[in-house]
Amino acid sequence: MAKKYTSSKAGQSSKQNRENKVYQNIESKQFDSSPSPLQGWLRVIISIAFIFTLTLAGSMDNSIEKWTGLFSTVIALTLLITVRKNSSGKAYRTPLFIAFIAYIIWGGISTFYAASGKFAIFEFSKLLFAFCVYLMVLFFTGSEESGFKKISYMLASAGGFFGLISIDAASSGFLTNIFKSFIGLFTDIYANRGGFEEGIRITGIFGNPNIYAGFMALAVFFSLYLTINASNKKHAFFSTVLLAVNALSYLLAFSLGSLFMFLIACLIMIGISNKGMRIGLFLLMVETAFLALLFAFISMAGLGKSGAVAFVPLVGVILNAFLLYVVDKTLRPRLLAKLEQNIKLPLRIVAGSIVIIAVYMIAAFNVSGALSLDENESVMRAIYVSGGDYNLTIESSSPIKLNIESQNENDLIRHTSSRLFTGTSQQDITFTVPDDSKIVMISFTGAEGDAKLTSAQYSGASQGDIHMNYPLLPNIIANRLQNIFANENAVQRGIFFEDGLKLFSKSPIIGRGLGGYENGIYGVQDFYYETKYAHNHYIQALSDLGIVGLVLFLCILIFSVVSVVSARKHKRSLFAVPVLAACVFQSFGQAITDATWSTGVFLGFAAAILALITIYCSRSITIQSEPLGNWLPLLEKGILLIFTGAFVVLLSGNLYAQAHARSGVESFDDIERLILLDRFEYNDYKISYIINAPKSEDSEVLSQADRYAAQLINVPSNSIAPYIMAYDFETYKDVDAFYAAMKGIEYAKSSPYMWSKIFSICEKYIDPVGPYTDNAADRLKTPKYYVESVLELYDALIERNSNSLDKITLNPYNNIFVGKLLEIKATNQYSIDWVFTAIMSYAFDSECAVDTDLNGIPDSISVKSGNISRNQGGLLSVSKGTVLDLSLYHKLHGSYTFKVKTDTPPQGIKITLNGEDLETAYNEDEAYAVIDLTDNSERNLSNFTMTFPQATVIDEITYITELNF
Repeated sequence: MAKKYTSSKAGQSSKQNRENKVYQNIESKQFDSSPSPLQGWLRVIISIAFIFTLTLAGSMDNSIEKWTGLFSTVIALTLLITVRKNSSGKAYRTPLFIAFIAYIIWGGISTFYAASGKFAIFEFSKLLFAFCVYLMVLFFTGSEESGFKKISYMLASAGGFFGLISIDAASSGFLTNIFKSFIGLFTDIYANRGGFEEGIRITGIFGNPNIYAGFMALAVFFSLYLTINASNKKHAFFSTVLLAVNALSYLLAFSLGSLFMFLIACLIMIGISNKGMRIGLFLLMVETAFLALLFAFISMAGLGKSGAVAFVPLVGVILNAFLLYVVDKTLRPRLLAKLEQNIKLPLRIVAGSIVIIAVYMIAAFNVSGALSLDENESVMRAIYVSGGDYNLTIESSSPIKLNIESQNENDLIRHTSSRLFTGTSQQDITFTVPDDSKIVMISFTGAEGDAKLTSAQYSGASQGDIHMNYPLLPNIIANRLQNIFANENAVQRGIFFEDGLKLFSKSPIIGRGLGGYENGIYGVQDFYYETKYAHNHYIQALSDLGIVGLVLFLCILIFSVVSVVSARKHKRSLFAVPVLAACVFQSFGQAITDATWSTGVFLGFAAAILALITIYCSRSITIQSEPLGNWLPLLEKGILLIFTGAFVVLLSGNLYAQAHARSGVESFDDIERLILLDRFEYNDYKISYIINAPKSEDSEVLSQADRYAAQLINVPSNSIAPYIMAYDFETYKDVDAFYAAMKGIEYAKSSPYMWSKIFSICEKYIDPVGPYTDNAADRLKTPKYYVESVLELYDALIERNSNSLDKITLNPYNNIFVGKLLEIKATNQYSIDWVFTAIMSYAFDSECAVDTDLNGIPDSISVKSGNISRNQGGLLSVSKGTVLDLSLYHKLHGSYTFKVKTDTPPQGIKITLNGEDLETAYNEDEAYAVIDLTDNSERNLSNFTMTFPQATVIDEITYITELNF
């Protein structure tokens, strides 16, 4: 083994050095023709290329991801054809190799049965990139420690680059603007990436702090390995700089799930290291953590700021790197020398460190101080109290604005809250906490100039002090920990997991194909939320790839662990075992709570690590029998060649079709060619075909469109149904149109977009005042079928809302259209004259209005002030001084009457239209205004405001016109 820069002071005896030198080559893989070691500028170029490719692979840009996947597959195919390791491949035929390749291949197979080919190929492109990285590391990394170090430097350097850019993106933007300008030549996806969650954490250049933390943790482990094993001053300096940058940027992401796994992984790394290395590694971790925490304090001054102060984080990065190098060079060797002379001293230091950390943590959460707030600067503090009435007393140098909210279990799940108080510190601050409250959040905002908030105490059902400032903790940590006991993201992840298992149950053996979670999530949700992933890769694998996929993923984990443990047991590649063990735990541990394994940038890191385990820790499988032993290598290579070659062709077809479609399609024959060329997104081209087919008079085109529509209706998609529905209406297949609507609801019942789109299409083809006037008039010759069919959809929405945690509401246009049909149903009159009259003249009737949120109040009505409710008689009742808004629209020109009918004298009721007072007339029980309006082809909304000076019961609110034929 090469002499370490820290030599014996690093804690490794000469005997251990000799042992390691012997063991590092025992049973290591020997290849017939290893490439020359990469040196100097060539290694720098490869590292830059790796960082660039990681950037593209982590973009989440549909087109860029697929181009990266195609490029990666071409390289993989080239490697398989040209690079020969022992010609037979025995050197890398290990259980881990087989499991990883099988997982990749199964993902590729799933693209052919996936619910959405578009989503599937997008996800699989990332796996193709990982496959390429795996082969590159496998084929071009020697089995000596020098090869391991080269890959470690590449991974640590990639982390350092992304870490530096991410810190800068959240502060000065000086370096980030250069980076974004260059990447902007390929994709604009990074234009708005990288920022700062006010007072909480940096988001990272990839836009998600948890995913960012996932690969940065791995970069920290490799930086630790390089620093502790540095062989000269140059390497020591470079590796220490990388460690400082990676550690600080990782801490600033402050991902709770990642940090929890990271701390355990650090203990594993220490525990698995050679005895002589453990104390040195522990000291290195402590000094790194201390300085990172210190400069996290300092960096907070410039994060999210502009001007000169925004450069503070970059200066902090430089100072952190410099101090870590100085401390590590001077302090750690001296401590190690003393510790080697006193066997009991290390144990005392560890015990003392634990006590100091415990005391510090207790003090950090209990020592409080005054909090300074700039004007409009906000900070949130949480209290966990029982239900009841409370008073809040505040001492501050100037007024403070307050907003107090409470969250129960359902609020945490849906990211909603109940407001308990809004006002300033100059008022009496009283609020009532609901009995089912899980957390009370108090937001303090500076109102006038700089404000110093000295103290805040609550009293009532319980009492206590609110900790304002945490002088022993960086704000980024103090703010992040406020809701640690009632965390929205943690609670919602539980819902993601449950819904992922629901999708798994629909296809338990093979799954729904890659992207199946994203495609199917709207069909199983109990409330609407947007996510592409389950944030638990084990459940993600079950949902997308079924039991087969999960077993293969678990095999990767199991064989990784077995390989690392076995390597230590047999004293093979001991230098690699500690860092690889830490990386395995971190990678597969964080997969429990985050979507790291679904992102290209993390997969690049993970694939490299799995390749290193394959090279340095795994044992090859030897086949002794003659026929199988001779033919198996050819079979393996043949499968991989066919696999990669097939996806080179398939991805090329996909990207060609996409480019051709963007440049313009001239005929239906062109569309059919694209359908044949693209085996992943052909449904999109089929949709394009049926959208344009009704314009054609060619019977063959219409027949083909009918076939495509029949195929598409059976695709479990969250977006296709509205297109089929519109096509069926245009081609007079009305029964099929309503069936398509029901299928759309089945596949996307929690999507507000789907419901709104379906009702909009119904209105477009049924309302006689619209673009299809003649056809709609024809349809309404038998009105009952159409009215009841639309209202059947409305009833389905009501049923969905009554059984869900949230309530989907429709847009104002949907509300008015469905309200007209409810008016027809309420009268039970289906004569043509009455149906036409109701649809064309009624704009609103409060007694037949849409109420999808089931609160008894028409959805079109919103309360600006006061209160409105349904009384026991089923009528609307308002309190004194109530102000209501009502968003409506008309279509026909004519004289419209807006009327409010009450059970008390209506004098004093005020009506305004779009902010202008209307001339309001009164009779015995009505307040009304007459407005002359022109045609409204643009469907502009009219905003009516009603002010009620006295409490009253509203019999009805109507907005109608009279037909003049």
